[in-house]
Amino acid sequence: MRSKLPFKFIYNVFFKTPDIILPMLRLGLRKYLTVDWDYKRGDGISSKPPLQISLRITNLCNHRCAVCGQYGEKGYMHTTNGKHLFNTLDVEVYKKLVDEVAYYKPLFYLTGGEPFLYPKLMELMKYIKQKGCLATLVTNGSRLKDNAKQIVNDEWDFVMVSLDGPEEVHDRCRGVKGAYKSAIDGLIALRKEKEMQKKAKPYILTSTTISKVNADVLEKTFEIGNKVKPDYMIVYLSWFTSEELGKAHSKIIKKEFGIEPYTWKSYTNRYNEIELDSLVSAIKRVKEKKWPFNYLIIPNIPLKDVKDYYKYPAKMFGYSKCAAPFFMIDVMPNGDVVTCRDYVDIKVGNITEKPLLEIWNDKGFVKFRKLLIKRKGLLPICSRCCGLMGY
Repeated sequence: MRSKLPFKFIYNVFFKTPDIILPMLRLGLRKYLTVDWDYKRGDGISSKPPLQISLRITNLCNHRCAVCGQYGEKGYMHTTNGKHLFNTLDVEVYKKLVDEVAYYKPLFYLTGGEPFLYPKLMELMKYIKQKGCLATLVTNGSRLKDNAKQIVNDEWDFVMVSLDGPEEVHDRCRGVKGAYKSAIDGLIALRKEKEMQKKAKPYILTSTTISKVNADVLEKTFEIGNKVKPDYMIVYLSWFTSEELGKAHSKIIKKEFGIEPYTWKSYTNRYNEIELDSLVSAIKRVKEKKWPFNYLIIPNIPLKDVKDYYKYPAKMFGYSKCAAPFFMIDVMPNGDVVTCRDYVDIKVGNITEKPLLEIWNDKGFVKFRKLLIKRKGLLPICSRCCGLMGY
């Protein structure tokens, strides 16, 4: 099993913005069908170019979220292991990359850190759209209000804004007083700008990551949606791992690649203190109500399985094979290309040294895919990873 396509959302998108539907369906077809052919062939080569290109354009961030794998209590940006990832690339390097792949119109997914801290963000997003590619961005919303007019004018496709709960809870999760106000102001400004310019894009999404701080206010978080009116509200049960799984993963990667993975340590044992009965009750209440927006809880597992999701990190709930390395590619702020968005240990190239599409089926990436194939599509660390259970 793989994560289910949100067909209701795709259906709504089709009638408002038909230019988006073909690339979205192509992504779905690749993930849910043709990746299996590459697995069966077994040579580690991806038969298609990367349909999603994820650019972490900066690791700088003006928030300090407790659950963050980069800056949380165990975040890898606190160690010397992550210091090289503070380097950033000139916008012309990214434009060259866009030129390289524009002929097949991939989806660009920009994230950070906080991407608005990259000085040339607006210029880069405008260039991506001018080349006919899809442009998606994830942000904490702190600089959204000031840029709302240009975002709508340039017709970005999707903007996802973090929303961790009511004001006090959100600010505590973010580690910054005033974080909630800036995010809400930005969301409202973006919605009003769309109405003023009479445009359907960008689609506005909110992202809520469950933690011990906000698990019991999920219903109140949804009520905020009545105010900001997102097109889609997404709740992540969160990505994490255990010491046992991390060590098993390290053993495999050290043997196969000769490196000692470290980023899994940022995600260990972060959810032991969640009050699971309270969370399950909150999810149940949310599902029983009707909301004036679409929503999705990821991973899409039955309510009866939510407790086990946190209690047993190795349990897969039917998710059997990671498709991500066959249809998406992740580029770090310094240009490094890595095999996984969350666990960035395995570097297979750098876009300042070699074109992206050469790296895509170069020996490093092929070796990693062959390892996945040999292990039937999963590594120990995969059990709670966005690449497997997310989108």
